[in-house]
Amino acid sequence: MRIFSDGRLRVKATNTTFKSTETITVGQWQHYAVSYDQPTQQLSVYLDGELIISEVDAAKDSNVYFVWGSGNDGISKKLDANIDEIRIWDYAKSQESIAANRYLGASLSNSNLVSYYHFDSTVNGELEDLTGESTMTLVNGPELEKHNTYLTFDGNGDYVDFGDPVDGSLDFGGDNFTAQAWIYLEPGSGNQTRIILNKKIGGANGYKGWTWSVNTRNRLTWNHDAYNNGKKGYEATGQKLNTGRWYHAAVVVDWENAAKVTMYLDGKNVGSSGLGTKRNLNNHVPLRIGAYSSTDTTTNTFKGHIDDVAIWTRALSEDEINACKEEMELGCQQDLLLYHDFEQDVRKNKAIDRYNGTIFGAVEVDNSLDVKFTTTEYAAFAGKLPGGNGVTFGLADAPAFGDVAIGEYSGEFIYTPNGSANGASDSFSYYIYTSSNGQSQKQIVTIEFE
Repeated sequence: MRIFSDGRLRVKATNTTFKSTETITVGQWQHYAVSYDQPTQQLSVYLDGELIISEVDAAKDSNVYFVWGSGNDGISKKLDANIDEIRIWDYAKSQESIAANRYLGASLSNSNLVSYYHFDSTVNGELEDLTGESTMTLVNGPELEKHNTYLTFDGNGDYVDFGDPVDGSLDFGGDNFTAQAWIYLEPGSGNQTRIILNKKIGGANGYKGWTWSVNTRNRLTWNHDAYNNGKKGYEATGQKLNTGRWYHAAVVVDWENAAKVTMYLDGKNVGSSGLGTKRNLNNHVPLRIGAYSSTDTTTNTFKGHIDDVAIWTRALSEDEINACKEEMELGCQQDLLLYHDFEQDVRKNKAIDRYNGTIFGAVEVDNSLDVKFTTTEYAAFAGKLPGGNGVTFGLADAPAFGDVAIGEYSGEFIYTPNGSANGASDSFSYYIYTSSNGQSQKQIVTIEFE
């Protein structure tokens, strides 16, 4: 399969070439899939889950290598683009399955998955096939970029807004739901209330809705206020959260069976409590990450990083929470209403085509921004800082044994050592800014001298 210069896709399973009438979109991520069903000889090509080529073709087995990014000769028809999440199954997947799961990770427990490269990890310098069934040889040193991002909140007006659907689908008044997120509390932000998810005007009595947060005692906390004095608050009794490290947090609100709320930290149950009998939480304020659902976007706002926010319209079990906290593998998509991993199209809900978020102030940041490189004490080094799309860069701390110049808009930098390190390492740090003046945490660049 390859892309023509006019943007059409072409697939050739035998000596017959089939072409699409639809064209790709340059400059944005798109999902490509091809399937072949041997019994029916059905050849299908999908673009973003839509069927664009459907032909019957009598393909035969062959003993050749998979080649990605060029022709079979490794020289012709080279691809100038980014590739991610390569997956191969030993059967023809349906269009429904391809469309529904294209944003989710593949389950390694699926015996039909024969090859899976997500380009996030290497073993002995080689790309890792997560199934362990194949190896990939990188030719001519293609650059590996991690598109594993999170959002940084500065605690002063940063939040993500999902609105208030008129059908009440984000109120969850009397309906089961589960929410999860990876959270990182900024050092120095301990002993303060920090909102994770909220659909409530504020913390005072009488405001209908719910809030999931970390409280002043550094524990996960659930609060809801229902119609006719149904206020309920519960503080998890298990592990406290420390600043300066990542945690996986989850809350399960089970109105229908146990009538209780249960919270989890790193997959472990940290306590539960009864929900009471007052269930009417419906309101007309937006669901938000990191702030109250009002014009007050500075009180109890989140300060730190948040990633992989998900909401299901059912009560997940402890086993399901542990299965879905690292990757949205097979089964995790059941009743998944909202999933924001903040990668690629950062505002897009990866679960369904609704509830796309609007980001106010929070900065999209690469999940491995701290950079290290090696040079000599007398050789300048040029590089590019990772930092997401639509951002600017600014120097925070200058290096001790040299000078650095950073391009404000490109993130490209030149480090020039002055020869005085005498074997010691050097470093500099930088900030990332959005157009709305959101600011990331300091990102460190370390220089080791040979």
